[in-house]
Amino acid sequence: MIAPRRRPGDPIVAGYTSGLALLAPLTLLCILMPFQTDASAESFNTLGPFYYIGILAMTAYGILRRLPEALWTPAFWLPVSMALFFGFGPLVEVFGNEATRLRLSRGFLAISETELAFANRLSFLFSWGVLAGFWLHCKVFREAWRATLTEPEGMSRISFSPGEMVCVFVIGGMLLKYLLILPSQWGVMSIIVPGALTSVSALLDVGFGLAAYLSIRGHRGIGLLLLLWPLHFGLSALTFSKVALVMSMLFLVIGVYFGNRKRWMLLLSLLLISFIYSLSQPFVSYSRAVIHERTGTIWNAGYAERLDIAGSYFRSPGISSIGEHSGNVEDADIDDWWLRLNYSNVQAIAKQLRESGQYINSYDQVWVLFIPRIIWPNKPVFISPGMVFYTFLTGNHGTALGLSVFGDLYWQLGWSGFFATLFIGWLLACMTRRSVCILRRHDYLRMPLVLLPLLLSISGLTQFFVNGIIAVIPIYLAYMGLAYIADRILLSRSRR
Repeated sequence: MIAPRRRPGDPIVAGYTSGLALLAPLTLLCILMPFQTDASAESFNTLGPFYYIGILAMTAYGILRRLPEALWTPAFWLPVSMALFFGFGPLVEVFGNEATRLRLSRGFLAISETELAFANRLSFLFSWGVLAGFWLHCKVFREAWRATLTEPEGMSRISFSPGEMVCVFVIGGMLLKYLLILPSQWGVMSIIVPGALTSVSALLDVGFGLAAYLSIRGHRGIGLLLLLWPLHFGLSALTFSKVALVMSMLFLVIGVYFGNRKRWMLLLSLLLISFIYSLSQPFVSYSRAVIHERTGTIWNAGYAERLDIAGSYFRSPGISSIGEHSGNVEDADIDDWWLRLNYSNVQAIAKQLRESGQYINSYDQVWVLFIPRIIWPNKPVFISPGMVFYTFLTGNHGTALGLSVFGDLYWQLGWSGFFATLFIGWLLACMTRRSVCILRRHDYLRMPLVLLPLLLSISGLTQFFVNGIIAVIPIYLAYMGLAYIADRILLSRSRR
């Protein structure tokens, strides 16, 4: 018997259809069961995340196996990031070692078993909404998806060679990031860098990924740019940011996989990145604590000072880690890296604040984000809702507390925030289809339109809705407009 031919568009649609179907029992359980006793809540908090992780991992792997380009898109990274931050992260509350759970049980971020069950319910329900929004876009525009996924690979009509674009991304990206953006963020330069430039600064990482891909595909000269990668990795370490360190490696790994399509090598590389992420935690904590002791912030320090701090860490092997906001030595047994992946406690606290009437509406000022600073030079800097969230919780001022998109939507909108998750999924699906088009056409001029949704799907859900999701849209639309104008100019010149 001949198996029916898989229709174009099925790789993503089939993956998300099976994922939604298999998550449906867990979703119904979240709706029907209140988990108001510690016994039922403990069982749910122990078993629920494993089921959730397993289904999302299966969904991501199934899509990647059928569509390698998905590694550059939210189609793959959306279920992976949700499994990491809303499945694996909360398990620290259950399976963390004794020192870690002792810390979690103290202070203003301590939550009970039933509160943890609420946070998990919120994550599972809102995750289902994101996946449903993605799936719905694929079904509504199924013909457009099929046309995209069956389009043969080819070159863009634009007269830029791959080597020229990669040089712009790597060399231009290093100059932009390390001579302008970071010095301004560290207080070395008293200027405000437009958000559009800050958002596309990760094109440097994309450039190294493309250089690796093209080198594997026979463009040997482009591979010489990879000699700059160790410098980039070292400078990324001086940002004292685990995210920057991971991104400097991740895009290189993506480029290598896109070139050789070896899944075993991809898996080993991702495991290595996870290992380096874990090892970097004490280094980052120590370095930020030293800066905080000197300046009262965790970022105001130039290159020379950061190099001196990094040297002092490695010259003193006895140093473990220091609290980020104090000089107290932390217990070395605490799994701080795992705590960073956990948003269940702040999600549970968001529920407490909403029920007590302590919530805001940060969405009425969203329109400000859509006005470029070049048109409105005195446009106010958008203040993260995290500062208000922290003040409501502690009564103190001066710092911000992170909250996931799911927690933020519930804090500001309650359960009606579920409808915003459908929008998130729809938006990411729309961006994914465009990303696949760009990758199939080798349209390197439009690589920022691949980068932005990729970053959004990896880390956007761990931020507030305005900062993590909405703020990306005007930048994405602006680059679409600029790319269209560049198209017209370059095509008219080529015709002459």
